[in-house]
Amino acid sequence: MPSPPTVTFATAARLATGQRAELVVASRDGESIRVVCTTDRRIEAPNWSPDGRWLVFNGGGKLYRIAADGSGAPTEIDTAPVEDINNDHVISPDGRWLFVTSEDSHIYRLPFEGGTPLRISNDRPPAYGFRHYLHGISPDGTMLAYVGLELHAGRLMTRIWTIPAAGGDDNVHCDRTWLVDAPEFSPDGQELWFNAEPGGVAPAHAQIFRKSLEGSACTQVTHDERVNWFPHPAAVRSHRADHHVAVDRVSLGAGWVAQIGDQAAVRRG
Repeated sequence: MPSPPTVTFATAARLATGQRAELVVASRDGESIRVVCTTDRRIEAPNWSPDGRWLVFNGGGKLYRIAADGSGAPTEIDTAPVEDINNDHVISPDGRWLFVTSEDSHIYRLPFEGGTPLRISNDRPPAYGFRHYLHGISPDGTMLAYVGLELHAGRLMTRIWTIPAAGGDDNVHCDRTWLVDAPEFSPDGQELWFNAEPGGVAPAHAQIFRKSLEGSACTQVTHDERVNWFPHPAAVRSHRADHHVAVDRVSLGAGWVAQIGDQAAVRRG
């Protein structure tokens, strides 16, 4: 098998000496792991195209597309004039649209092939310092889920919100004092899965939760000593370059957790 291409992303931040970022495709059971490309720059958040042909990722404020089988080099996706894109982006289920978050704190939609972005998110009172962090899109492509970071009465707080993918009114979910992140839709589109730091646990000790879109009750899914981030129905997008991580499979209904590459399934509560 040929070595994966080494790519330089000119606008992306250079990693520390000796560090490399690898874009990796792995089977769900961890039996097959393939490096698609490698670089000494920071790249993040690979998303699968719905047809399985492409991976879309970001680096240095720009979006790139590369063939998932590793054939060919990455190509930049035209997002001008929005060229400060962060690692919060998703692809519509029909493969037509990209939804991205800009460092101006707003959410935009643009064609998968590239083009002028259209802003989706709404303005908030300036005093809130509100920032959008996009994470999920519903299976039918009609709704987006994001984290809203805002300032209230001098206190910084995060809440989970949804907004129509075509633009419209925002709806808040899990309006709590917990820190929350990474909302994703369940495969049937009826629930939101996310990580949160519930009261009574050590700071930065996130666990996985879920809630119905129609209800208010939140159910804790994982109960362990690890920091559990970013639940996804399929691939994990990204993590900090200087931290070790494990990738797990979690049963949506049966309550078990299995680590990718580890055949042992562990019951959690």
